Amino acid sequence: MIASALDSPQQSILILGGEPLLMLDKVIEFVTAIRPYKKEIYVTTSLPRTLVKQPEQLLHLVGMLDGLNVSFQHHDWQRNNEILSASNKYNRVEFLGELLAHEDFARKVRVSVNLVKGGVDNAKDLNAFLDLFQQMGCRHVKVNELQSSSDKYVSFESIMKVKLPSPFAHGCQTDEPLRDGMRVTLKRSCFIVEETLTASPADLMKITVRSISNFTSRGGAQTRNGVMYENGSLETGWITEEPSLSSVSD
Repeated sequence: MIASALDSPQQSILILGGEPLLMLDKVIEFVTAIRPYKKEIYVTTSLPRTLVKQPEQLLHLVGMLDGLNVSFQHHDWQRNNEILSASNKYNRVEFLGELLAHEDFARKVRVSVNLVKGGVDNAKDLNAFLDLFQQMGCRHVKVNELQSSSDKYVSFESIMKVKLPSPFAHGCQTDEPLRDGMRVTLKRSCFIVEETLTASPADLMKITVRSISNFTSRGGAQTRNGVMYENGSLETGWITEEPSLSSVSD
């Protein structure tokens, strides 16, 4: 994986899983090797319980990163464990609060929460989530609407009773004003990834303009994101097929 990452022209690296920090030593080894050659390195984690006994190693890793994305599903730590189906149940919220006391960690961490039925799915819970993490000293929270999951989809507009510009035409990601020093980013779904939504006139206009632009452009090939797997293979997208029995045994 180190060799493949160094061979790749990609300058922005996001490490995710599964849960990558269950293998904290391996992640540190990987990041240490590629850090001098890459512009940006990020890690996404849900703070597994094993990190409680490895705080110094975790802070060492964060010192090498450009950002750490920490995923929470609820502000109530017990409910968060239930939604995660966590086998090792502990107070992740409290542990995050301890880590936020370190300036470098607080500066680089971003907490993410999904709007999802059965989790944070109403204005009261979302405001309680933002209030709690703001009080803990978190400086950046990202609120995500689900994509391609209509049975669990929750609309930010609906629960907050606000009207926002259509996300496809005006950008699916927006920054809300600071809440007493805390930045809030909203990532919305549009009609392309959520079948219950419809295209607005502005969306249709953007599609038309983009189609004409793509037809008339003569530029070179655009850079694509890559997906690296544990065997070091670098693919142009996610592999969705299940491996055959022979490949598993090999």
